[in-house]
Amino acid sequence: MVARALRIVVVSEDRQYLRNGYDFFVACGYEVETQCDTIYRETDRSKKNDLLIYDYLGGQSNYQRNNIYKIAVVAANRPDHVRQAISEGADDVVVRPVTPAKLLVRIRAAAAILESRVTLAQQFGRDPRNNYPGEGAFLGTLQQTIEEITVHGHCVCATMFSTSTEDPQRYQAWLQDLVATALPDSRIFELSDHRVAVVTPATTPEQVSDWAAERLASASVSDTTSTDQPTLRVSGSFVTTRNETTSSQQMALVLNDRLHLALSLGEGLLIDEPNENQWLAQQPTGSIFDGMRARDIMRPTTVELPDTESVSSALEKMRLWNADIAPVLNGEGQPSGLIRLDDLVEVEDTSQPISRHCLPNVPKVAWDANFEEFVALFSTNDSSWLEVLQDNHPVGVIHCDDLTSMNTPVMVSLP
Repeated sequence: MVARALRIVVVSEDRQYLRNGYDFFVACGYEVETQCDTIYRETDRSKKNDLLIYDYLGGQSNYQRNNIYKIAVVAANRPDHVRQAISEGADDVVVRPVTPAKLLVRIRAAAAILESRVTLAQQFGRDPRNNYPGEGAFLGTLQQTIEEITVHGHCVCATMFSTSTEDPQRYQAWLQDLVATALPDSRIFELSDHRVAVVTPATTPEQVSDWAAERLASASVSDTTSTDQPTLRVSGSFVTTRNETTSSQQMALVLNDRLHLALSLGEGLLIDEPNENQWLAQQPTGSIFDGMRARDIMRPTTVELPDTESVSSALEKMRLWNADIAPVLNGEGQPSGLIRLDDLVEVEDTSQPISRHCLPNVPKVAWDANFEEFVALFSTNDSSWLEVLQDNHPVGVIHCDDLTSMNTPVMVSLP
């Protein structure tokens, strides 16, 4: 399953809250949708959202029917809403005041939970609407069949079909025909996105590819003469190997790539390419930072402070916005340094202006600067921080340790 960005929808009547959340979460690498409303309304978009953040006002039990991870935001003066929101389908509850940075911790936890749900479903369960096992069983069976190549001397053939019809009975009739005509020792799997996979150990791959071509023809892709017969559109891909070191994930990748090619070229095609590596994605050979911009690695800042701000006031604002570090602006609104929360808590006289305690001479870098540009600033300046600017306005910071913490991405493996 290919990793992708988590899809978040935020629902609130507070437009400024929606704007702040959208900017912050997009900067963190998520796909974000906002709805200025009191309730979440599902759209007709093909990509379904993974996580819902909504203002809980009481009586929103209709959310329980939506297959989406839900984080309810409740008022601090309504502790009864916490229990009520959970009972009405919320997976998590956050009490106001809430900031995007505060929600980020809950979002990362939600992503881990969602991934574990999918993993468990693939390994130990199946879609109750289907008659045959799903992705986990497909990959496991494919891997086991590959490992038996040296024992039985067969080749491993994998076929994947993509189906589309408005009539479920038409699909079931085609699937029953596929099962009835399947070659000996074939295993059939119903995958997500209306795909059907078949794993077949065979002496010669030609007999399997011929069978797959017949299954495409049986769908009567181009037959529109009968108005009583619903159209069933089927495209397919085919991969075979005799190499026992091949992995099931590698074969599945080739299958999916060839299937996408078949769908892009037109319905009713079976892509069978003898050169097994042609459709494999090229493995990266350079650094993981190749093509990276400063905006891709920066920590978005959530609050800005004037240099005349008192230490006590700055502490209050930074704690409210969960900010460990914040840009400081001079009287002309220009960036003049950074202030760290850890430095402020050590100040005894909290009436002092923060300008006396900020980090001066912090190197500045444009948010679209490439990796070579901003990493060079760490070696040429005696500073562990960089201030990221967009149109001469601070939007984030980069710490030198951030370059070694890229193993915690926001990508998730979800269908």
